[in-house]
Amino acid sequence: MSTVNAMQEPLKLIRACMGLFNASEDLETIAKVNKAVIEAEEIRTREQEESRNTLRALSRQLELAKGNATRPPDHPDENAHTQKINTLDLQKFSLAKNIREMEGEMVSLEAQISSLREESEQIDREQEAPDNLELDDKVIRLHIYRALGVELQITEESNFAEAKIASTAQNDVKTVSLDDKYSRFFYVNYLWDMIEPTH
Repeated sequence: MSTVNAMQEPLKLIRACMGLFNASEDLETIAKVNKAVIEAEEIRTREQEESRNTLRALSRQLELAKGNATRPPDHPDENAHTQKINTLDLQKFSLAKNIREMEGEMVSLEAQISSLREESEQIDREQEAPDNLELDDKVIRLHIYRALGVELQITEESNFAEAKIASTAQNDVKTVSLDDKYSRFFYVNYLWDMIEPTH
């Protein structure tokens, strides 16, 4: 009986000790620790990948900086580039100025062509007139004034209506109305005064 009691004592002790342990809580703790370890490992892996990406980006920037720092032999430096831009600007302004001058010359030439065309038509009309038509004093005066740059307009009543004085110096045409307000002597002197500065 003593032997049985002796064996029961350790069993009681073991049962008492087992009551002190909570297997479910221990498993929960182990699971939490395991999860924390896995999460820490994932965070460390992400940080390592980000560090590697940052390093690769910095390496690319360094290579680009090295490439930009060493210019090829045929690449112009900054001063040469600026000088070339200035030269192109000057050429552009010079070309624009030449175009404006050419446009002005074209306008002047068109005016001269128009005047010559009118003169040619006038000559054609005179040539178509009868050969037996004698030149009177007005026709003679018309030719004289035209040679001096003055074109006289005659009305149907054979009266002088107006005079156009062409100025080659000022590149324009002045028109003077010839009415009965003033005498012929006044108009003759007035026209001569206008003719002299233009020739």
